[in-house]
Amino acid sequence: MIIALTLLAFTPAPALAQWQEHVSTDLGMAKEFPGAPLIEEGEYQTIVIGDAPVPAIFYSAELGGVELKMTVADMRAPDLAVKGASAMGECYFDAELEGDVLSNNAYRLEDGTPYGIHGRIVDVILDADEESDVLGFERARKQTSCFFAKGRLFKSEAVIADTQGAAGLEMASRFVRSLRFDVGQ
Repeated sequence: MIIALTLLAFTPAPALAQWQEHVSTDLGMAKEFPGAPLIEEGEYQTIVIGDAPVPAIFYSAELGGVELKMTVADMRAPDLAVKGASAMGECYFDAELEGDVLSNNAYRLEDGTPYGIHGRIVDVILDADEESDVLGFERARKQTSCFFAKGRLFKSEAVIADTQGAAGLEMASRFVRSLRFDVGQ
């Protein structure tokens, strides 16, 4: 009993999070969060999308110095659906502009087909004068994943305080990679 309590006392908070898969059959996706996410509706706009913003759903959660957010932008209108590849490219290009790029890697997610859904994951050290100041951190790291599937842009972002070390990075990596598209619609 004492050993278990000692191990619990030295386990970082992010490692103790109870991850839950949030399934949205309406969107045809499943995503893991450390607990129930806050869900809000709003609008998403970028240069590729154009002058009129598109409807979007925003999922967010925070745990011990790690902020997690997923944006699902509805681009199913015919004039927008043809811009899917450009919207995804813009998504990871914008992520690269946020700081010093550590990596930009191709990534494949499951959708129930042999070929899957292909996207990108970008990892950056945030510029000190930008988002990291807003979060109150001296330095922060951000991972962003971008996928276009089912007529929607799926953008997952995880901001990690530099104080979170390996546990925070593990949580961020799990979050940006946990998306699945093999959910019926």
